[in-house]
Amino acid sequence: MYRGKRIKKLSHMSKRAVLLVLSLVMILSVSVGGTLAYLIAQSETRTNVFEPGEVTTTTEEKFDGILKENVQISAEKSNIDTYIRAKIVVNWIEENGNVSALSPAIDTDYTISINNVDWTQKGDGFWYCKDVVKAGEKSPVLINSCAPNENMGPVNARLQVTILSQAIQASDKAVEDAWGAPGIAPITAD
Repeated sequence: MYRGKRIKKLSHMSKRAVLLVLSLVMILSVSVGGTLAYLIAQSETRTNVFEPGEVTTTTEEKFDGILKENVQISAEKSNIDTYIRAKIVVNWIEENGNVSALSPAIDTDYTISINNVDWTQKGDGFWYCKDVVKAGEKSPVLINSCAPNENMGPVNARLQVTILSQAIQASDKAVEDAWGAPGIAPITAD
C-alpha cells in the first residue's frame, strides 16, 4: 500500500507541474500576441522607392570629312556618376563599304593625338578615363585630332576611326567585377 500512496503523490506533483507549464505558456502567448497586435496597429506604412541607375554614353566629336577632333564620351543621359573606357579602332574602308584587309599603321598611314594626361591605356587595349565622369557631363577629350596622312592607304579607300565606349557606375566594386581593373580614380597605368 505504501507504494500506491507514493505513486499517488508523484502523479499529483506531475499534475501541478503540467498546470504550471501550461499556465506559463498561456501567459507568454498572451503577452507575445498582445505585443505583436500593438506593433502592427501602431506601425506606419513605409514605401521604399528605388530608382534604377542608368548609364548611357555617346561619342561626340568634330569631323570635317577628313580631320576628326575633340573626341569626347558624353554621359549626359546617365543619372549616376560613371567610369568610362574606350577602344579606338582604325580601319581602311574600301569604296564598296567593306573593311579593307590592309590595316592602317599609326604615323605611317595616319596621325593621331591622344590625351595622355586624362586617359591611360591598359594592357587590354582600352583607354581608361582617369577620373569619374559626373552624371550629365562629358569626359575629358580622348582624341585631340586624327587624320589620314596624304596619299596613304589603298586606292579610293577612306580612313575610318571608330570609338567603342563602355561605362559603368562609379563604384570600386563594380569596376573590379566587370573590368578587372581597380576603380579608384585616378586609374593608374600598368
